[in-house]
Amino acid sequence: MFSWKNEKNNLFLAVAITILALMAGAVGGIFIQNFFASEQGGFLNVPQKVVWRSPAEDIGRLTLQAIPMVAKLYRHAGALPVGASADPKNSYFSDDLVGEALVVTSDGWLLTADSGGDFLGLWALTYDKKSYKIQKFVRDSFSKLVFLKIDAVNLSPARFGSSSNLSIGDYLFVPDGSDNLMLTLLSNNNYYLDSRADLIRFSGRLNRGVRLKDAYSKNLIGAPIFDIRGEAVGIFAGNDSLAVPIEVIKPILNSVLRGVKIFRQNLGVYYVNLALLENHNLWQKLKASSGALIWRDGESPFSAGSAARAAGLREGDIIVKIENEALGTRRDLAEIISEYGIGTTVNLGVLRNGREMTVEVVLK
Repeated sequence: MFSWKNEKNNLFLAVAITILALMAGAVGGIFIQNFFASEQGGFLNVPQKVVWRSPAEDIGRLTLQAIPMVAKLYRHAGALPVGASADPKNSYFSDDLVGEALVVTSDGWLLTADSGGDFLGLWALTYDKKSYKIQKFVRDSFSKLVFLKIDAVNLSPARFGSSSNLSIGDYLFVPDGSDNLMLTLLSNNNYYLDSRADLIRFSGRLNRGVRLKDAYSKNLIGAPIFDIRGEAVGIFAGNDSLAVPIEVIKPILNSVLRGVKIFRQNLGVYYVNLALLENHNLWQKLKASSGALIWRDGESPFSAGSAARAAGLREGDIIVKIENEALGTRRDLAEIISEYGIGTTVNLGVLRNGREMTVEVVLK
């Protein structure tokens, strides 16, 4: 016999059981996910904002993952034959250490910062304690980074991250010169603005740096900066606490590995990043609080053969957008333009006399 009271009780019971089952599943899933993330040490899926069980334990685990991707650069290699196993304590001297490098490929491409001089006179000591003479090097004038080639095989190549994904206060890790990592924090992921001279930028030069909380010795110039996932996000520039963002080499990486000469496209313009001028009176005058103001303080803001001038851009124009990407503090004009190929036609959103317009530019 049908009973509404019994059916109502059964329905309530079924709903309650279903809710409890879902809650148990969710809690169990979270437990399992956290358990395996912590016990297996997989940094690929670990978010930046994590609660460590202990810094020493997690730094040790990340060290095992990242340090094999680091090589040391020396002026001399003692009496060691090329490719021979080496004891750095007996064969290398601290006075001969000139910096470090990131392993880019398993067959011997390395990446370091440009310290000047002739890299062909240097030797690289890899993690497996083998010594290799630098065979050739390729400089990137845009980023001030240098690619080095050694005759090696079976190296541990790095995984690239992106500094643009970092937030102030995120954990970062720097090699200490003795096969360990040191913990530091991201202090600033912005563009340099130290003086009036630094206010004016050029579209053919990188204008952004990753600033670390701590300053380091110049002996670590070229050392990679790792995030908590074990991904390289920067190269220490040898300037106390400044690193070059790793992602700036991605557009030219394939060209370097193929032995093709590096070509960086250039808009050919000098400008001011308005987003850096917080609450500046120019904002009211120009009716814009972000974008690249074409200006050079009394000099022509266009370089020889400027693609911007050829497209009809004028001094006082404000570039506010490249294709669909707005300019701001995170991504500057030079950095965005560097990712397009030479000969590419790009649409610039330009503010002129308070009116926005679109200008097509063919990059050179």
